[in-house]
Amino acid sequence: MVSEKPCFHLVVRSEAPVSDPSWALVEAAVRDVRPGNSVVLVKADRTHIRADGARLMYTIVFYETADSPPMMIGRRMGGQRRGKPTLAGNRVLVSPLEFWDDDGIAVFRAFHDGRPLLEGFELRDPRTEYSDEEIRAFLVR
Repeated sequence: MVSEKPCFHLVVRSEAPVSDPSWALVEAAVRDVRPGNSVVLVKADRTHIRADGARLMYTIVFYETADSPPMMIGRRMGGQRRGKPTLAGNRVLVSPLEFWDDDGIAVFRAFHDGRPLLEGFELRDPRTEYSDEEIRAFLVR
């Protein structure tokens, strides 16, 4: 039995979606992330990931459905850290673990290949509140 590749759509900026893009096209789009040039990879079931920000420092979010709240995709604790977190009360909006550069391509590759994102990355609801001690752990470099 031959397994069918899931149908994808690649959306860059406000351009028309590209159906079933090659991995090379997806990778090139992610390497070109910059302000005003977001990249969205959408599966047929409407789960999708989106990268926004500057080319060398962007964030990636995961949406389980078109209407679900975004989940920040980040590195596991102990991983590479870069960037400055944004705090709102007891919430860490963006931690150093959630800024990507070229290594963010691995997130898109995992999603493209149908691997569960939780295998290699953390998914965090930005509405989660943390204790002062947990917030300090995000700030330690």
